[in-house]
Amino acid sequence: MGAITTDVATKLISTLAGAGALAVVTLFWNKVVLPWWQDLHYSGEEIEGQWNGNAHTPAGDSRQSVEIKRKGYRVYGTIRAIGGAHEGMEYVFEGTYKSLLLTATYVSLKRDRLDRGSFTLMLASGGRILLGGEAAYLTASNDVGWFKYEWTRA
Repeated sequence: MGAITTDVATKLISTLAGAGALAVVTLFWNKVVLPWWQDLHYSGEEIEGQWNGNAHTPAGDSRQSVEIKRKGYRVYGTIRAIGGAHEGMEYVFEGTYKSLLLTATYVSLKRDRLDRGSFTLMLASGGRILLGGEAAYLTASNDVGWFKYEWTRA
């Protein structure tokens, strides 16, 4: 009985170690190697940098300051409402940029806010404007709404 238990334990430990090693290699590939390779061979438009945004919401227009960062096809950044209906709010977003389309999800930096949503913007006017819309959770009405977005290069 002791030999069988030892054999089962050895196989179990080696299986768990193999699965753990595979998980680490997969994580390293997806978080380090693949973004590095995509960034090295990225041939799309340069959208990173500062943008001036305007969101047309039911509560009124909201002026925004947007910073976009890019690593390969992955984009991320911050949106700060600097005027209008949502002045003072700050969000972080993360998504992808491929074939003239930026798609991302965002969340509020304030822990007591449920603000979150997604947006899709298309690069237009020779790379000077990102146009599209946002689907967002509306805290006040407990509903989901759609709004027009327009970002221009700062």
